[in-house]
Amino acid sequence: MPRFSDQQETFGLLLHTIRLGLIRRAEQFLANKGFDFKFIQLRVLKQLSMHQSQSATELARAVEHDGGALT
Repeated sequence: MPRFSDQQETFGLLLHTIRLGLIRRAEQFLANKGFDFKFIQLRVLKQLSMHQSQSATELARAVEHDGGALT
């Protein structure tokens, strides 16, 4: 029988795989509609539409992304 920590790692990997699949599907859907957006760009646009005055650091933290990659 697998140890509890092994089950947690397997479940975490499953969730990660599902998340990546959903992101790929979302990007593919957008591309099929003529939008050349990556998922992170969509998250940034959504965040900005809800909270218009944010620094790059605040924005990166809100979308859980590297701040240097946003500038």
